[in-house]
Amino acid sequence: MNDYIEVIKKSIELSNVLKEGIDYIKETIVFREYGELDSLLEGIVDSVEYVEKALKPVFLEIKDNEYEKIIKDFQNSLNLLKDTLDNGDMDEAISFIEDNLSLKYEIWKKHLDSKLKKYTYC
Repeated sequence: MNDYIEVIKKSIELSNVLKEGIDYIKETIVFREYGELDSLLEGIVDSVEYVEKALKPVFLEIKDNEYEKIIKDFQNSLNLLKDTLDNGDMDEAISFIEDNLSLKYEIWKKHLDSKLKKYTYC
């Protein structure tokens, strides 16, 4: 597991920033500053894909069977948000972030922290 400590640390750091990104997207919608939305959401989607790929060998090594489903749920929610934004339904997007995406993020983040943080103190 020592081979993965830096990857784990960077992934946990990035996971913290993702929450800020989701909150910023919601704030951007509330204040009707739509210009940045596509690039913001695309950056979050790319970051989650990076974390997924970076941590795949780690979760295989610790024999965690839940991670793949949890991150896929989070990614699906991000894609649904993208579809909602593409349809121009900003009120629905805010509700979706509050009722779905934030919850999927919290589930993913909690799983990540509970399974991996212990390895960063080696």
